[in-house]
Amino acid sequence: MLRAIAALLVVMFHVGTIMPARIGGVPPFGDLFAGGNCGIDLFFVLSGFIIATVHAGDIGRPERISNYLFNRIARIYPAVWIMTVFALVLYAGSFGGSEKASKLLPWPVTASFLLLPQSGDALVNVTWTLKYEIAFYAMFAVMIAHRYLGLLLIGLWQTAVLVAWFAQVPSDIGTFYLRPICLEFGVGLACAWCLRQPFGRRLRLPWIALWAVGLGAFAVGGFVHPAAASWAGVACALGAGAIIAGMVRLEEFGILRVQPVLVALGGASYSIYLVHYAVITLLAIGLTRLHVHGSSGWALVVAAGGVTSGVAFNYLVDQPVQRWLRARKDLWVGSALSTQPATGD
Repeated sequence: MLRAIAALLVVMFHVGTIMPARIGGVPPFGDLFAGGNCGIDLFFVLSGFIIATVHAGDIGRPERISNYLFNRIARIYPAVWIMTVFALVLYAGSFGGSEKASKLLPWPVTASFLLLPQSGDALVNVTWTLKYEIAFYAMFAVMIAHRYLGLLLIGLWQTAVLVAWFAQVPSDIGTFYLRPICLEFGVGLACAWCLRQPFGRRLRLPWIALWAVGLGAFAVGGFVHPAAASWAGVACALGAGAIIAGMVRLEEFGILRVQPVLVALGGASYSIYLVHYAVITLLAIGLTRLHVHGSSGWALVVAAGGVTSGVAFNYLVDQPVQRWLRARKDLWVGSALSTQPATGD
């Protein structure tokens, strides 16, 4: 459910930035979703939490690393490659004009397909976040191969990010993996560790309070906009961790009941995230050619188009690809490991 909320926040943020730029007028919804990119903060904390929770039993068991890597690579790259080919065809057909021609140079194309750091936008703009995800997955793989070496590596990485942040190291291609947003994976890892501990399991009030405080911190941080002040990003990250921990416990206690619609959207959140930006842009261009003036009503239609297209991509493209890959998993990781269940997002 939280993945769905994160995806919807990002969709509404992009609707609020793309439509005024393409159609003109004031930002829709009174600029209510100007801080909607805090959905990325929630995604990153969730990623650290989910990986640490799902693969807790794999840590320190090197025989499981092939299975882990297959699941991570298969989950991330195929959908990225499909969308990147789509974007490549559009730009090769002069979509976006000469100003987008730099995206077709050899290195930007290579970096876009492999999810490597690059200057400028990737062919699929939103995949910049996945480049951090891949780095985190690689470091967690070390923890599976060797528990303490992996802990040391992730600890050194998080420490280096903190040092770079306090030292105000300029953000460029050379310090790509030292940007403050990388700390959010650490928050997710810490959240997963706390929930595995025995303390507080039977006390409901503290978890309700934690959830409420986390929700408040996340909302305040998102309202200020993480890019506007460093403390806003911290508030979003810590608030996201508190929201996750609180809601997991509240669900266990039977106090929280998740909504099936949001659970279904959460299952399609990765596809929604990958597809929505391109769809919103194309719809906004179409409305411009129809001489439609921007309004909150049209913004809602465009947002619905982005979400619906993502859900369709998930069911018609991504899920069939995932099933095809899982059916051939033994070719990559061996028949003994292929019997292990595949993980989710």
